[in-house]
Amino acid sequence: MIFSFKHFQFDCEQQILRKNGNTCTFNEKPAQLLTLFLREPDKIHNKADILEYVWPDRVVTEQVVFQNISYLRALFGNDAIKTFVKKGYQWQLPLTTMAEELSHDSLLTIENDQSQHATPDITLASELMSENALDIIPEETSRNPLVTRWSWVPNTSVLIIGLLLGASLIYALWLSTQTSVPKQRTLVTLAFDQKGTYPVNAIENFIRKNQQFNLQVTSKGITNQALFDSPFLTWKAETKTSDSLVLATRFYDVKNGCVLRFHIQGMYRGWQGYVFSATQHETIEQLTQLIELLADSEYFSVKSEHLALSKLNFLHNSVAENSLITFQLIKSNYELGYLDRATALADTLLESMPNRLNLGLLHLLKSKIILRNTNWKSAKSSITEALKAFNILNLPHLESLTRIDEAWYEVHNNNYPQIRKSLNFAISKARIAEEPLQEMLAHLIQSSLASKDNQPVLMRNELESARQLFEMHQLADEHQIPMLYTLAAAAETAEEKLSYYLTILERPFSPLYSQRFYYSAEKVRNSYIEKKLWEKATSSIKLWQRRSFVSLTKSRIAFAKQDKVSGIQAAIQAFRHAQIDYELQDALNAALFLLEHKEQGADVMNPSKYIDYIKQNANHRWLRDNKSVLDKLSLLKGVTAF
Repeated sequence: MIFSFKHFQFDCEQQILRKNGNTCTFNEKPAQLLTLFLREPDKIHNKADILEYVWPDRVVTEQVVFQNISYLRALFGNDAIKTFVKKGYQWQLPLTTMAEELSHDSLLTIENDQSQHATPDITLASELMSENALDIIPEETSRNPLVTRWSWVPNTSVLIIGLLLGASLIYALWLSTQTSVPKQRTLVTLAFDQKGTYPVNAIENFIRKNQQFNLQVTSKGITNQALFDSPFLTWKAETKTSDSLVLATRFYDVKNGCVLRFHIQGMYRGWQGYVFSATQHETIEQLTQLIELLADSEYFSVKSEHLALSKLNFLHNSVAENSLITFQLIKSNYELGYLDRATALADTLLESMPNRLNLGLLHLLKSKIILRNTNWKSAKSSITEALKAFNILNLPHLESLTRIDEAWYEVHNNNYPQIRKSLNFAISKARIAEEPLQEMLAHLIQSSLASKDNQPVLMRNELESARQLFEMHQLADEHQIPMLYTLAAAAETAEEKLSYYLTILERPFSPLYSQRFYYSAEKVRNSYIEKKLWEKATSSIKLWQRRSFVSLTKSRIAFAKQDKVSGIQAAIQAFRHAQIDYELQDALNAALFLLEHKEQGADVMNPSKYIDYIKQNANHRWLRDNKSVLDKLSLLKGVTAF
């Protein structure tokens, strides 16, 4: 029988899948699983039934069921198969039965017609990779000159091909045994919530049934808020193995539904997102589907941010309709400086008419992208739309974040009364939402901007409010970093600033405040270079620093000591390392540093390479921050950044 759904047609007898009439590559086990679903679409199939039907003569774990369910969802969409907790899975897409079934002969005729237009190499490759190559070649193909030409293969070649086929089959069988017994990943759930609204049982029941995970529930009294505020520290405190994940969730009752906020933290990065649906059960189902997709991904465990981005792109290509993955992809591109791609992804998602929560989140993301790209005027409309959405849904913690973006927008207009108004709103909303860290950070921004507006009293009052919040709520020590950073910015003397930056460098590195650590390292290094304190300048190099940044530091110290040869070598090394590691900012800084010193007489080979790199990769913010040097070198006249 042939079933039709969406743009697909599936022949259950021949196990052939077509999309819009074109034959698709489809593996044996997913095809058998699809047959089971389509022949009994009204039945909820439990894992035991699926294992009995698809793997009747093999002993495999339930993991293979999850893998093949995920494969079918990736192919046909997440809405194709519904998970019923504690029951099983059921087909969801409308089905129609095709009136005329294609016979075996007609299928062979179609395949034969297609082979007439194939190149010899492609035809042979497809035949040789088949387990029964001789059985699938129709008699008519023997008259095809393309096939006949290859039929007189010497016996030695046939033997070699046979050996290769045998080796590939053995390798395929070995792979199947490896995937049938997957490595379990530990998932730690934070069962305690400050508001007592965490329905831990619902998510735990899913995880316990999913053999991809070894479930642990924390018993240390650590709240979900700890993971939201200090994800890396909480992960380190709660896990024992490097591939473990920690999960925190929180529910918010909103107009016409429920919002689930979650954070999944791994060794090198986290994933914070929101799910909006009519009921808590539906939000949990969407989250568990995401966890299932992430189970086999290395997204959390690879160190390189760009390698993590490639893992995320792979997930997105597999399940493009999953808005949670698209949101994370937008954020990752934004954080790595790929602002055009982030904007394009956000605009594409906006065109799909998202629900009100996603509409607000998308506009909040767009405002951040626009502000970072210094296209200030166009940020206002996105900020307004985000505020409108979060106000209607009554989500004060998201409204607070948007008000902070609104304040930065007003910084460009030098409108300090409006800046204070926006930040006061942000502080008030954070307090209502019971987000003390968010409230503290808003006070610190207010303090920093007050110092720039020459209002020392307001600056000190805001700083004191931040300090009180830190102590009252016993926030983690790492959150002292933004306070020290604000004190450094507001300090009146160079020595006082230096003392605060040194204090930051003496503290344990926090990925959460990575930018502040690197900025402090730059300030300490430059201060000691200016004073010709070479050993102290070298002491600004720390183990947590990326290698391109370390090479840049060595280059600057060498040039300051008039060692131009070592300085050039270190700068070139910094440029190369930054390119290899995709550290765009370091590569741009190294290129500009080399060009600047060429103007001062350094023997820099092939300077056009560095000029071209800057022209091709510089973004608006980098151009703005380095405007004085660029103007002096007259390198980029008429060039617009991406």
